[in-house]
Amino acid sequence: MKHALVIIAVTVSLGLAGLFAHGYYQRNLAVEQSSGLAMSATTRLLVDWDVQTVREFASEALLARETAEATQRRYTPIGRRLGTLQEIHDIRYELDMPAWWQLGGTARATYNMRARFEAETATIRVDLVRQQGQWRIDAFDVAPPGAMAASMAASNTRALPTRNHKSSARGML
Repeated sequence: MKHALVIIAVTVSLGLAGLFAHGYYQRNLAVEQSSGLAMSATTRLLVDWDVQTVREFASEALLARETAEATQRRYTPIGRRLGTLQEIHDIRYELDMPAWWQLGGTARATYNMRARFEAETATIRVDLVRQQGQWRIDAFDVAPPGAMAASMAASNTRALPTRNHKSSARGML
């Protein structure tokens, strides 16, 4: 009887350890994939100021909210004002993932960074959502210094959807 209890306890412990290891792996994979998209889209947009970069990876919700023309009107004056990209720095992220047992839950990631241009420094915010296994851009904002305070205040009040069971991660790249 004791041997059976030990075997059951060891089996349950190994099963739980496997689930936690899988969750850790999934979080790390989500950070790797989302940061790859956030950084490549940000770099491409800020170098060329081509809005197709954002629209190519846009979520369905972003495409429905903003036309290509509206996106172009938003970024063209900012690109002219800021000039050539010099560097991207101070990159921070926040990841919100559903728990492993919530199949089909929506994962979200937010990247905040600063970009130094020839004229001035801007704050960049990229919101990502994972749809059907693919990370997509849900919002992309470039805030020059004059708009920075208002943008940061607005971004701090925008709440991500909450869940009772979720896995969150924060960090710097």
